[in-house]
Amino acid sequence: MLAVLALALLSRQTPAQSEAQRQEAQHQADIQFDIDWGKKLADETDKQYKASDNQAMIARVQRIGAEMVAIARTTHTIALWGDTRYNFFPYTFKVLKDDEINAFSLPGGHIYIFEGLLRYVESDDELAAVIGHEMSHAAFRHLRYLVHEQSKIDVLTIPLIILSILKGGESAGGGAEMGELVNTALANGWSNKAELAADYGGFQLLVKSKYNPTGMLTLNERFMRDERNSPVAMQGIFQTHPPSRERAMAILGYMKVRHIPVQRSLVTTTFRASASDGSILFGKLQLVTLGGPDAATRAAAAVPGLNAMFDSTPGLYELTRSGGDILFHYQPVLHLNEDDAKAAGMSLSTLADRTLRNIRGSLFTIGFDIWDENP
Repeated sequence: MLAVLALALLSRQTPAQSEAQRQEAQHQADIQFDIDWGKKLADETDKQYKASDNQAMIARVQRIGAEMVAIARTTHTIALWGDTRYNFFPYTFKVLKDDEINAFSLPGGHIYIFEGLLRYVESDDELAAVIGHEMSHAAFRHLRYLVHEQSKIDVLTIPLIILSILKGGESAGGGAEMGELVNTALANGWSNKAELAADYGGFQLLVKSKYNPTGMLTLNERFMRDERNSPVAMQGIFQTHPPSRERAMAILGYMKVRHIPVQRSLVTTTFRASASDGSILFGKLQLVTLGGPDAATRAAAAVPGLNAMFDSTPGLYELTRSGGDILFHYQPVLHLNEDDAKAAGMSLSTLADRTLRNIRGSLFTIGFDIWDENP
């Protein structure tokens, strides 16, 4: 009798129900494929790299990773390229004992972050951006799409490609053929379309987190700057995650649409004014050293206004001087007095001119050194 009822229920299934069940079964099979495949690749990767023994770094990555995973568990992020279905994996996070500034993900949610990158990021916001980006590569199944788009790349070859890329394009075996596969992977799997997609996926996770999405922007900005200034030292991250103006502009666009203010001073030390013993700095550049008995107090009081000004990335022409005052939109953001001039050993006018040049130089660093445009 039960068998008859079961057959009757099955016979009542609509074609749409049957197709939905078929698609769900295929989806689960795809998820399991990535989990199994990723486990094999992770085993191979673990043989090539030494795990970090820095407990502080490990705890930091695990903490932020767990927070981002909790968000991913209930968030279907939009994929600009890759698998557009909701794919959630049992994410794991490992720190590698290496000074290379890099991170990568493997199918099934294996996320690897190098100690060098953990020293490079300047806030938890930037690290959360890295983690969200790598989780998105896995969620959108980018490596699988690389194999699908390039039929000559066999699944078994992917571990060699990954290791070759992480070693700066050096062949891990296979000679000229492997070099060709590496170039194909760089041109397709880690091309701008994959990076843009992973950025947008990570951004969608960040906006639901406690972390400031500006961290994704500042990280990309420093990558652009450092790629230009020291390409050899930064080769790892540039090989696997080529930075581009297009990526940074896209992040700015996402923030604008969601009305998220750019607050570089909250997520980075490089693009932030600070005060130390009466000196006012932007990053490591000294803007001015104040004098007098209240120098430290005045310097600290000036920092919030300066950071608000720097965060808005104004044009150089928007900064002017009137006497000892540095003006932004004709409103003082820094007041210099005779005590400051005496401590500097120059006239107040000369000190104010030099301070204005230093502030403009800091804006120039953001506008030209990074973005190739006059701010």
